[in-house]
Amino acid sequence: MENCGLTKKFKGTAKHKIDAKGRISIPPEFRRAIESGDPAFRQGDCGKLTIVYGDSRQKFLECFTEAAAAEIDEIIDSLNRSSAERQFLEHFFQSCAILSSLDHNGRLFIPASVRQKVGLGREAVLAGTGDTFKIWRPADFSESSNSFDSMYREGGEALNPMALVDQARFA
Repeated sequence: MENCGLTKKFKGTAKHKIDAKGRISIPPEFRRAIESGDPAFRQGDCGKLTIVYGDSRQKFLECFTEAAAAEIDEIIDSLNRSSAERQFLEHFFQSCAILSSLDHNGRLFIPASVRQKVGLGREAVLAGTGDTFKIWRPADFSESSNSFDSMYREGGEALNPMALVDQARFA
């Protein structure tokens, strides 16, 4: 798949059922982003990704494209092998992760042990976050969304999304 240097981003949210075998359908636009983030992807392949479940504080699974995972790996590799930071990042992004791929029907298999780590049941919310997407238990996603809404209301203009974008752009 030729992407002319432009990687598609994960955007939007969708609620999906998880079947009895632990498979969840991935929205078509997310599938295109997975394909776009895999430099070796060819038509007919199934998109590959890394699912990071992190530690016990994490309430979601974070799914990285091949390119996004490689970027994290490069950062980790640049750190001193004996540093506490490198060891923490290796544990979080490499030991607490699994490699996966979509099946030919666009479904992602999530092993029971990984689903249990974040309390996933029969439904999940998939939320795009740019170069990754998160898989949430619906109640945890609502709680997270509500905290952003509260932060926005309390922060007023200082937390205006476009003001933050402009601030980052001109920094």
